[in-house]
Amino acid sequence: MTETRRNARTPAWVPGVDVSRPHLIGCDGVGMSALAELYAGADRTFTGWDRKRTTARPALGTATCAVVSSAIDVEDAEVLRARAAGLPVIHRAQALAELMRDRTSVAVTGTHGKTTTSAMLAHILAETGQDPAFALGGRLIGAGNARTGRGPMVVEADESDRSLLLMSPRIAVITSVDDDHPETLNGLGDTLTLFEGFVRRLPVTGTVVICSDDPGAALLMERLRGPISPRVVTYGSSPTASTDIRSLMLRRGNSHTVARVGGQQVEIYLPFPGRQLALDAVAAVTTAHLLGVPPDEAARALATYPGVHRRLTLHGNHHGVAVVDSFAHHPTAITADLAAARTIASPRGRIWIAFEPSGAVRVEHFGPQIGRALASSAGVLLLPLHSQFTASGPEALTEIRNELRDHHVPVWDAHDAPDEGTQLLADRARQGDVILTMGTGGVTELGPQLCSLLGDLALAS
Repeated sequence: MTETRRNARTPAWVPGVDVSRPHLIGCDGVGMSALAELYAGADRTFTGWDRKRTTARPALGTATCAVVSSAIDVEDAEVLRARAAGLPVIHRAQALAELMRDRTSVAVTGTHGKTTTSAMLAHILAETGQDPAFALGGRLIGAGNARTGRGPMVVEADESDRSLLLMSPRIAVITSVDDDHPETLNGLGDTLTLFEGFVRRLPVTGTVVICSDDPGAALLMERLRGPISPRVVTYGSSPTASTDIRSLMLRRGNSHTVARVGGQQVEIYLPFPGRQLALDAVAAVTTAHLLGVPPDEAARALATYPGVHRRLTLHGNHHGVAVVDSFAHHPTAITADLAAARTIASPRGRIWIAFEPSGAVRVEHFGPQIGRALASSAGVLLLPLHSQFTASGPEALTEIRNELRDHHVPVWDAHDAPDEGTQLLADRARQGDVILTMGTGGVTELGPQLCSLLGDLALAS
């Protein structure tokens, strides 16, 4: 998730744009770098600039348009330079939609699980010889965030800035619908309307794959009933689901799911923990089947799925303490990843968290819920707020902090001394425990430090 500016405008389709030689602004971001990889793999000429890399700005003489993401301000100096040069400025989603044109395309979206599901689908297609192209919002371990191929194209469609409304894929996958992105969306009702608008953009021969176990997605399915709706394929634990899950067993650090896909019963083993990831795997196998991959082959491919960086990936396991990285920042995702972490811990093991809250508006909106979600842990190291747009002090996290204290959960502020905070966690962790580095910003960088401290402590003892 890229933090979205408060009340950011819905990206508009700019008609008649020549995208043959684009200029990519903010080209080092995850989404924009994936787009650059697709252009490079297709031998397309493009230029790029990112303020974090250099102050030297490339010449715009050969560019036919400029491409931005929602993280770029409309008054950004490079945007103004492009406009002064007479270049039309389009959103990244429009550039992706142009690349998806005239080929079999899948857009994966949803409040939770879209990066993992799109990565799993891309992995299945690659492992079964389908030569996919893909553009992800995270980095598939060993494969990066993009690939250029001649087969089906898999992209991650972002709801946070409403840019998914610029896409019209052949297949849409919706993993979940939850109240999220208070910067741009006004509660669950607005979110449902957004996803419904996206589904209505599918071609008449299109298909939407939806998780029937998700309460918000179930509400969306009610809205989609009717003769003019696209084909709906569901997956979930209900026997009436198109792909029905017969059993889902969460074991220590992995999952084993039995599901009926296209009339064939398959076993899906996933070397990662958690119910959400297991559901994402079922979504990927179901969608691969729609693309012509036999369900048993898709399931076998997932046994070698390497994971996406920051989605319950292991920093290390030192003397029986696992240090695991989590991107969770929404209360629902925090709860899910804590539940997954418990399948990694020993039966009496505890969960410790280094948590970096994400986005000032998000924390203002969800603060008490975030605190309650974190409260099932043994203790929380609370890092400063991570925000691209708003500077704030420790007072911004008061509601999270108070909720934890109300639940008698120890909370330590790392606003001034994060090194001391990691030492606190390492000192308290014991064999069988799990430490989560959780959040969207630089908290992941504490993982190697924690692993080092745990090793030193073990040697010292």
